[in-house]
Amino acid sequence: MLIELPFISQIVALMPRDKTPSSAIVRDSGVFEIQEADPDEFLLAAIRTQRTGNRGPSSIYWKDGDFWCYFWGGVGGVDAKEAQLSRFDSFAWHWFASIIGPENFLFSHYPSGSFVGFHGDEPMPQQKRIVENFREHVLAGMRPMIADNLRVVGGALMVKVAEPGYQLWIHNRETKKNPLIRVSPLQGWLEPKTSRRLDMGHMFPALDWEGFVSAQRSFRRIAPDAVFSEDALQFDVRLPEAFNAGPASVDYLAYSARSLAQQAYRGMFARTIPENCKADVGRLYELFEHQAHQQGVTDRIVNVMSRVVRLADLEDRLAWELFLERYDEAPIALAI
Repeated sequence: MLIELPFISQIVALMPRDKTPSSAIVRDSGVFEIQEADPDEFLLAAIRTQRTGNRGPSSIYWKDGDFWCYFWGGVGGVDAKEAQLSRFDSFAWHWFASIIGPENFLFSHYPSGSFVGFHGDEPMPQQKRIVENFREHVLAGMRPMIADNLRVVGGALMVKVAEPGYQLWIHNRETKKNPLIRVSPLQGWLEPKTSRRLDMGHMFPALDWEGFVSAQRSFRRIAPDAVFSEDALQFDVRLPEAFNAGPASVDYLAYSARSLAQQAYRGMFARTIPENCKADVGRLYELFEHQAHQQGVTDRIVNVMSRVVRLADLEDRLAWELFLERYDEAPIALAI
């Protein structure tokens, strides 16, 4: 099926009110081919029992080694009726385009999860103002991604998603001077597999409910004054053999290390970094942003964080203390 989709592209152009050409992120659109599939090809793997807004529980499916779910706009796990292509308007398509990992396809480098929407993107200027257009570069990356990660199933949009898991979100809901540490145990959002989002914090496999609960007990000991939200609900796993197997498997210990390092890094840059720490802070960025799939990256993050974590915000220091307990208890094969 051929569908016209919006996407985020990049140009070098003389923008309005500018005297010299500059790089800009712009909205564009193109025609993509999305394969059609039969609903019977997808097996029910799990149900995300935690509600998203006023929606009911979310069904997660399994096909050919990957997890899939129905999408409307940027919301994964809707039912097939809500995900009908006929219900997508321009807002829903633009929202969808902003969450499938546009930073993977842009000419310039953008950090993981740096795109959260179209709010700051420019409309396409007049052709005569464009000096260079990277449209074809972006399209060359998006076409195989669309072909591999999207399906039209019974007239509805299905998207390949990352392996579902539990999230322990540790955050500060007050001020830096008077922090109030809050902890939210959640069933993680259903993210497109192409997303490089890194702001989830501690993550646990859907089959590791005991590890998830144990981590909450540990954090209550680490931060006895922390305020916990209501307890998370347990995933209703229907196809356990689909988890921790094949290309969909996620090393959530390694993900947690990168996510917590990124959060700490962002807090460090809110203040002056001592001269003798600048090199290590730079190494930390390189590790969580560019070396995600290199063997030993978690060990290297732990090594660098041991020297710079004191510069982080309180909530990030406490979250890292919990990570070190998980890291020390992990099997040798996982602590990589």
